[in-house]
Amino acid sequence: MLQELIAFDKSLFLYIYSLSGSTLPDFFFSAISHLADFWIWFIVLPIVYYYDGKEKNYFKLVLLGLIAIEFFTGFLKVSVERLRPLSAIATSFPSGHATRAFYIYSVLSLKMKNHAWILGLLAIFVGISRIYLGHHYPADVIFGALLGYYIGWFTLKYKDKLIS
Repeated sequence: MLQELIAFDKSLFLYIYSLSGSTLPDFFFSAISHLADFWIWFIVLPIVYYYDGKEKNYFKLVLLGLIAIEFFTGFLKVSVERLRPLSAIATSFPSGHATRAFYIYSVLSLKMKNHAWILGLLAIFVGISRIYLGHHYPADVIFGALLGYYIGWFTLKYKDKLIS
Protein backbone atom coordinates (compact mmCIF):
# COMPACT_ATOMS: atom_id res chain seq x y z
CA MET A 1 0.00 0.00 0.00
CA LEU A 2 2.76 2.45 0.96
CA GLN A 3 4.70 1.68 -2.23
CA GLU A 4 1.57 2.37 -4.27
CA LEU A 5 1.08 5.73 -2.56
CA ILE A 6 4.72 6.66 -3.17
CA ALA A 7 4.41 5.63 -6.83
CA PHE A 8 1.22 7.72 -7.20
CA ASP A 9 2.92 10.65 -5.48
CA LYS A 10 5.85 10.47 -7.90
CA SER A 11 3.64 10.13 -10.98
CA LEU A 12 1.49 13.09 -9.90
CA PHE A 13 4.67 15.10 -9.35
CA LEU A 14 5.95 14.19 -12.82
CA TYR A 15 2.66 15.24 -14.40
CA ILE A 16 2.54 18.64 -12.64
CA TYR A 17 6.25 19.25 -13.20
CA SER A 18 5.84 18.41 -16.91
CA LEU A 19 3.57 21.45 -17.21
CA SER A 20 6.48 23.79 -16.39
CA GLY A 21 8.68 25.42 -18.98
CA SER A 22 6.49 28.30 -20.15
CA THR A 23 7.77 31.76 -19.30
CA LEU A 24 4.63 33.33 -17.81
CA PRO A 25 3.52 30.38 -15.63
CA ASP A 26 7.12 29.79 -14.52
CA PHE A 27 7.41 33.44 -13.44
CA PHE A 28 3.99 33.37 -11.73
CA PHE A 29 4.68 30.22 -9.72
CA SER A 30 8.19 31.36 -8.83
CA ALA A 31 6.82 34.68 -7.52
CA ILE A 32 3.99 32.94 -5.62
CA SER A 33 6.44 30.50 -4.09
CA HIS A 34 8.49 33.37 -2.63
CA LEU A 35 5.43 34.55 -0.66
CA ALA A 36 6.18 31.81 1.85
CA ASP A 37 9.97 32.14 1.97
CA PHE A 38 11.35 32.38 5.48
CA TRP A 39 12.70 35.93 4.95
CA ILE A 40 9.26 37.31 3.99
CA TRP A 41 8.24 37.07 7.64
CA PHE A 42 10.72 39.84 8.41
CA ILE A 43 8.28 42.02 6.45
CA VAL A 44 5.01 40.44 7.64
CA LEU A 45 5.82 40.35 11.36
CA PRO A 46 6.43 44.13 11.70
CA ILE A 47 3.14 44.78 9.88
CA VAL A 48 1.26 42.45 12.24
CA TYR A 49 3.04 44.12 15.17
CA TYR A 50 2.10 47.60 13.97
CA TYR A 51 -1.60 46.79 13.54
CA ASP A 52 -1.92 44.72 16.72
CA GLY A 53 -3.31 46.26 19.91
CA LYS A 54 -1.32 47.48 22.90
CA GLU A 55 -0.87 43.99 24.32
CA LYS A 56 0.58 42.67 21.02
CA ASN A 57 -1.08 39.32 21.68
CA TYR A 58 -1.79 38.55 18.04
CA PHE A 59 1.82 39.37 17.13
CA LYS A 60 3.04 37.01 19.87
CA LEU A 61 0.70 34.31 18.59
CA VAL A 62 1.91 34.62 14.98
CA LEU A 63 5.54 34.67 16.08
CA LEU A 64 5.09 31.65 18.35
CA GLY A 65 3.43 29.69 15.54
CA LEU A 66 6.19 30.54 13.07
CA ILE A 67 8.83 29.37 15.55
CA ALA A 68 6.87 26.13 16.07
CA ILE A 69 6.64 25.63 12.31
CA GLU A 70 10.38 26.00 11.81
CA PHE A 71 10.99 23.53 14.64
CA PHE A 72 8.50 20.92 13.39
CA THR A 73 9.43 21.14 9.71
CA GLY A 74 13.13 21.02 10.54
CA PHE A 75 12.65 18.03 12.82
CA LEU A 76 10.57 16.16 10.23
CA LYS A 77 12.97 16.91 7.38
CA VAL A 78 15.87 15.48 9.41
CA SER A 79 13.82 12.52 10.67
CA VAL A 80 12.12 11.48 7.42
CA GLU A 81 15.07 12.29 5.11
CA ARG A 82 12.99 12.24 1.93
CA LEU A 83 15.00 13.80 -0.85
CA ARG A 84 13.57 16.49 -3.08
CA PRO A 85 12.47 15.30 -6.51
CA LEU A 86 15.28 17.06 -8.38
CA SER A 87 17.99 17.01 -5.70
CA ALA A 88 20.30 14.37 -4.33
CA ILE A 89 21.05 16.24 -1.10
CA ALA A 90 18.18 18.53 0.04
CA THR A 91 15.34 17.09 2.11
CA SER A 92 11.75 17.51 1.08
CA PHE A 93 9.23 16.30 3.67
CA PRO A 94 7.27 18.35 4.65
CA SER A 95 7.18 21.49 2.53
CA GLY A 96 8.11 24.39 4.79
CA HIS A 97 6.62 26.85 2.29
CA ALA A 98 3.24 25.07 2.36
CA THR A 99 3.39 24.83 6.16
CA ARG A 100 4.04 28.56 6.54
CA ALA A 101 1.45 29.55 3.93
CA PHE A 102 -1.35 27.48 5.49
CA TYR A 103 -0.40 28.56 9.00
CA ILE A 104 -0.68 32.21 8.03
CA TYR A 105 -3.94 31.47 6.21
CA SER A 106 -5.45 29.79 9.27
CA VAL A 107 -4.33 32.49 11.71
CA LEU A 108 -4.76 35.69 9.68
CA SER A 109 -8.09 34.69 8.13
CA LEU A 110 -9.58 35.20 11.59
CA LYS A 111 -8.54 38.87 11.49
CA MET A 112 -9.19 39.32 7.76
CA LYS A 113 -12.56 37.59 7.49
CA ASN A 114 -13.63 39.43 4.32
CA HIS A 115 -10.37 38.50 2.59
CA ALA A 116 -9.85 35.00 4.00
CA TRP A 117 -10.59 33.46 0.61
CA ILE A 118 -7.66 35.41 -0.89
CA LEU A 119 -5.32 34.09 1.79
CA GLY A 120 -6.61 30.57 1.18
CA LEU A 121 -6.14 30.88 -2.57
CA LEU A 122 -2.61 32.21 -2.11
CA ALA A 123 -1.79 29.32 0.23
CA ILE A 124 -3.07 26.81 -2.34
CA PHE A 125 -1.03 28.46 -5.09
CA VAL A 126 2.08 28.37 -2.88
CA GLY A 127 1.58 24.63 -2.47
CA ILE A 128 1.06 24.05 -6.19
CA SER A 129 4.08 26.21 -7.00
CA ARG A 130 6.36 24.00 -4.90
CA ILE A 131 5.38 20.99 -7.03
CA TYR A 132 5.34 22.89 -10.32
CA LEU A 133 8.86 24.23 -9.72
CA GLY A 134 10.14 20.74 -8.90
CA HIS A 135 10.93 21.34 -5.22
CA HIS A 136 8.43 18.93 -3.64
CA TYR A 137 6.30 15.90 -4.18
CA PRO A 138 2.53 16.40 -3.69
CA ALA A 139 2.57 14.47 -0.39
CA ASP A 140 5.19 16.90 0.98
CA VAL A 141 2.91 19.82 0.16
CA ILE A 142 -0.28 18.18 1.42
CA PHE A 143 1.32 17.20 4.72
CA GLY A 144 2.90 20.65 5.07
CA ALA A 145 -0.45 22.31 4.40
CA LEU A 146 -2.18 20.16 7.02
CA LEU A 147 0.63 20.74 9.52
CA GLY A 148 0.51 24.51 9.03
CA TYR A 149 -3.26 24.67 9.22
CA TYR A 150 -3.40 22.60 12.41
CA ILE A 151 -0.58 24.52 14.09
CA GLY A 152 -2.66 27.62 13.33
CA TRP A 153 -5.79 25.95 14.71
CA PHE A 154 -3.90 24.87 17.83
CA THR A 155 -2.44 28.33 18.47
CA LEU A 156 -5.87 29.94 18.08
CA LYS A 157 -7.62 27.36 20.26
CA TYR A 158 -5.07 27.67 23.06
CA LYS A 159 -4.05 31.30 22.51
CA ASP A 160 -4.86 32.41 26.06
CA LYS A 161 -2.71 29.67 27.57
CA LEU A 162 0.10 30.13 25.03
CA ILE A 163 0.39 33.90 25.39
CA SER A 164 0.07 34.16 29.18
